[in-house]
Amino acid sequence: MVEWWKAVWPHGEDEHPDILAARLTVAALLGFGIALVRTFARSEGRPAPGLRTTLLLLTVLTALVTEVIGSNTARAFGLAGILAVVRFRTVVEDTRDSAFVIFAMAVGAAVGAGYFYNSLVGFIVISVVAIIVTQLTGPAANDAKLTVRIKGKETGIPEVRTLLTKVAAVVILAGADTVKDSSETIDLVFRFRPFQQSDLTKLIEQLRAMPGVEKVAWELK
Repeated sequence: MVEWWKAVWPHGEDEHPDILAARLTVAALLGFGIALVRTFARSEGRPAPGLRTTLLLLTVLTALVTEVIGSNTARAFGLAGILAVVRFRTVVEDTRDSAFVIFAMAVGAAVGAGYFYNSLVGFIVISVVAIIVTQLTGPAANDAKLTVRIKGKETGIPEVRTLLTKVAAVVILAGADTVKDSSETIDLVFRFRPFQQSDLTKLIEQLRAMPGVEKVAWELK
C-alpha cells in the first residue's frame, strides 16, 4: 500500500507542505494588496469586482504553479502554453488592467520560486509607481459603448460615425448584427472615448432624430 502511494505521488518526498502553505499565504496577502492598489489607482471609479478577485486568485495560482514547476524546463514550457491560452481567451478592455494582471503573475511567480524579498520589494515599488502615476495624470476619460438600432437604409454607418466624431477623436465600429425576425433592422455597436467636455445627452438626441433610428443606448465602460 505504501509503495503504491509513493508511485502515485513520485515527488512526495520533495514536497514541504509547511513551506508551500507559507508561500501561498504570502501570495494571497500580496494578491489582496495588488487588488487594493488597482482599486485606488483607478481614479475614474472602482474596477469590476471580478477583476479584483482575478488578481487575488491569479497571484496565488501563479505561486502554486511556479512551485510545481521548480527547475523543470518541460513544465515551464507547459506553463507558457497555458498562460498564452488564458491570455488570448480573456478579454481585457483596459490596458491598465492587463498591466495589473502581469503584476499579479510576476509577484506570484517570485513568491512561488521562494524569493520573498524580491516579491515584497517589487510589490511595494510597483504599487507606489502606479498610485503616483494616477495622481499625476489625473482622472482618465472613460470609454463609451454606443448601440444604435436602425431600420431601413436612410441612415447608415457613415452618418452615425460623423456625429460621433464631433464628440470623440477615435470612433471604432465594434460590431453590427441584424435583429431577429427583421432583416432590414440592424444593431450597430460603436466604441469611443468622448472628450472631457462632450455633451453626450445632445448626441443621443441627435441620433434619435435621425431617420430610421429606432433605439439608442450607451454606457460608460
